[in-house]
Amino acid sequence: MLLPVSFLLGLLCLLGSSELAASLPHRAKAGTLVPYLALLPLPALLTLVLLRRVRRSEARSPGLTLVRWVAAPSVYLVLLEGGDLRTLAEQWAGSSMSLTTVILLAPLLLMEVLVWAAHRWSIRTWGGFDRMVPLHANGVVLLTVLVLGFVLGVDALQLHRGIQVFVLHTALGWMLAFLSLSALLGVFLPVLFRLVMPTSQLVPEDARFTARTLGFPPGNVRMLRSRYRLVNAAMVGLLAPFHCLFLTDGLLRVLDPLSIRGVVAHEVGHAKARHPLLLAVLFVFVPLLLYHPAEAVGATRMSDVTAAVVALPVVAVTVFVMRRVFHRFELEADQLSADALGGAMPCILALHKIGELFGSSKVRASFRHPSEEVRIDHLLRCDGDPAYRAEFMRRGRVLRRALSLFLLITVAVNLWAHARIWPVDRLLVAFYSGRFEEAERGLVALGDDVPADRAGVVAQLREEVAAARQILPHGGRWNDIREELARRALERGKRVLIEVGPREARPWFSLAVDRPCPTPLELSLYYYCRAEAARDGREAARMRDHLTRHFELGEELTRALAAARTR
Repeated sequence: MLLPVSFLLGLLCLLGSSELAASLPHRAKAGTLVPYLALLPLPALLTLVLLRRVRRSEARSPGLTLVRWVAAPSVYLVLLEGGDLRTLAEQWAGSSMSLTTVILLAPLLLMEVLVWAAHRWSIRTWGGFDRMVPLHANGVVLLTVLVLGFVLGVDALQLHRGIQVFVLHTALGWMLAFLSLSALLGVFLPVLFRLVMPTSQLVPEDARFTARTLGFPPGNVRMLRSRYRLVNAAMVGLLAPFHCLFLTDGLLRVLDPLSIRGVVAHEVGHAKARHPLLLAVLFVFVPLLLYHPAEAVGATRMSDVTAAVVALPVVAVTVFVMRRVFHRFELEADQLSADALGGAMPCILALHKIGELFGSSKVRASFRHPSEEVRIDHLLRCDGDPAYRAEFMRRGRVLRRALSLFLLITVAVNLWAHARIWPVDRLLVAFYSGRFEEAERGLVALGDDVPADRAGVVAQLREEVAAARQILPHGGRWNDIREELARRALERGKRVLIEVGPREARPWFSLAVDRPCPTPLELSLYYYCRAEAARDGREAARMRDHLTRHFELGEELTRALAAARTR
């Protein structure tokens, strides 16, 4: 694995904190975080203690692995929640998602650097332990660059309000954005991998010759330095012109030239057969394209119990299909390798050597790969039995035709779903771009002809359009009007909350917080009114208690909240 488990778990803590945290809007203080910063060296210190014990006992330590995995994520979670790191990052960074992400990732990255320094010190003092640590550092840099590139793209959307609303608030927008992001990754990930990871062009001439013979650019075959810890080969990139083949130094060290030719031909076979793209289409893009059709027929509005009952067989079938497709593609790549090299021997030799190296069973298949016995038997039968070979190739053609037909049906159903909800989504773009009159005319023309899954969105939009038209009847360029719109909407929202009630005040507070950096009080009032409008009594009570305990509301708002409590 090119990434340390601790860093991946830390990112999961960050995502889980944003999605599941129960913290309420408040103003954080830097002093809350300062005492927790003393915990940052803890993972490195624990690593040194355990490395010393390993050195004395000269045996592997399960405790060292466990500390590596959980120490840094645990400290990071304490900083996020106990130290208010998330709230402080949002306060300091304002509306910049990029700066927020940098602040949030800084402690996690610092802990990884300290652990890396601890390993370096232990190598100089006690001798080598884990030669994967430098490679893990490169993997952390690679993933960090990808994350920062993504958030920079999200921030760039602020340059054009219409595009921002289209991407972030419409079904068609975020689907097109995801497809565009995937295409960019397919082009730039191999280049970025080459730049960030410790790679070189020091590969055997046999590997380059084999790639050149098979029509694969020999300059795109590179060695990945892992200090001989990894014995593997990988094709990076989804799109054929941008594929890059990486052979680890461990693989080049243990295989003879003929076996290396078999490995290169096998991986080039994957590229020639477009296996990476087919897998991405089948297991990433198709589920994405099916989401909105499922939403249109009400599948996303199931109860939790019904969803669990439906999900179990769906997941089981998906896992079964994935395993079968993975195995099929491995056999195809083996066969393409044999065809390209004029025989199956190079591929068979490589399978034998790698199997012996890892001590794997010859008859046991993994999730991704058939067993060594099945792969060798397939290669030998294709060489000696023309009927078997013809049937194998025919099944491959049938599989691709079936996948093409399935994809066409999926795209057609997806287009139907988007055509059904686009009349509503385009009104969202018009309204949140400042074209209030256009949005109002569109809502009138829409009438009651609203898809069931968009009824709630349309109802809220009608309320917000009516509220915005009362403040700024003609709208305007969003960046020019949003501060005045938010200020006047906040004043009107408080008045409506006091005189009428929280449900009627919701659209006003929704307009009030649709600007960079709304205050904790404004957010809390909005969340409270939203909960009341949704008739979520538990959330409304939680927000009401939060408001009365932590903010100076004045007599009128306090009475309004007390009156709502008794209703």
